Amino acid sequence: MFASILALSLLIATVVLTVLWEELEIAVMAAISAVLANFVAITLFWVYRKCAEQLNRYHNTLHTIEVLLAGAKVIDEITDELERDKAYTKILDRLFDVQAIKAQNETKTKGK
Repeated sequence: MFASILALSLLIATVVLTVLWEELEIAVMAAISAVLANFVAITLFWVYRKCAEQLNRYHNTLHTIEVLLAGAKVIDEITDELERDKAYTKILDRLFDVQAIKAQNETKTKGK
């Protein structure tokens, strides 16, 4: 945010100095500074967005693993082996369905 404010102030200073002093060299230097500051600000915002996306994926993966382990713990308490196998199969089917939906959503968001 600071870089964006700095870039905007440099751009305003460029216009003011050009009008008041009619110094082309100062105006060019200020304009170049504003462009560089905007580049830095855009880069920082892009990196922040990518980090936030990665952090969200990490937390979603942790949540999925937590649910899967909780389900496995409950299933382990089933005494009938056939019923336990059916429960494991059902949990895996739902996990694959969730992963397929997540993959579709990621594909849609990348296309935007």
